[in-house]
Amino acid sequence: MAVYLAEDQVGSDPNLIGFPTLGGCMGIVIVTDTMMYGFHNPPGHNARVPAFAALYNGQPARRMLSCCRWDKRYDGAQNIGTTKFQQWVNEIKELAGLMKYSGPVSGINLSATLTTIDARDSAYCEYGLSSSGGITVRYSLTSNTAATDRIDMGTSVRRVGSDMSSSVPYKGKVIDSITSSAFGTSDSKTGVYEFTV
Repeated sequence: MAVYLAEDQVGSDPNLIGFPTLGGCMGIVIVTDTMMYGFHNPPGHNARVPAFAALYNGQPARRMLSCCRWDKRYDGAQNIGTTKFQQWVNEIKELAGLMKYSGPVSGINLSATLTTIDARDSAYCEYGLSSSGGITVRYSLTSNTAATDRIDMGTSVRRVGSDMSSSVPYKGKVIDSITSSAFGTSDSKTGVYEFTV
């Protein structure tokens, strides 16, 4: 199965959570031993995070994941004088407090990984959880994904292509990935950032 979350949607899946059309939004995922829980968090909606935290009901979380375009999320006048990295760290600390989460955080700065992105496009990011507990991140420009016009949860949704083939939404054209082996250290070239809250 798979879950694709639009703005302000929460959901869970044991295999894959995708975040379509990330402009200024942040995809947040909590990983437990057997499940992932996600929230597509628009700017200014952090007050809704406790409702997301209720979804996983205090199950032991082993990692918090975050993906967003720092250049879009942290571009306002209120952020002058602070680096985008520090703004992200501050927001993650705020979110973790609202969720009562403590532990490792892995963040992906999609502005760094998708260097060709511009104001007219948005990003897509998905997290996969393997049976062994490994996490894979896949991401692309939204314009380079096999997207549907409508986003639904589950695998019952299919995209019908011009050649009359059908496929699971957001599969087949995602252009790059980061495996869990990249987690544990920060690297501005790959856009992966790590710290513990």
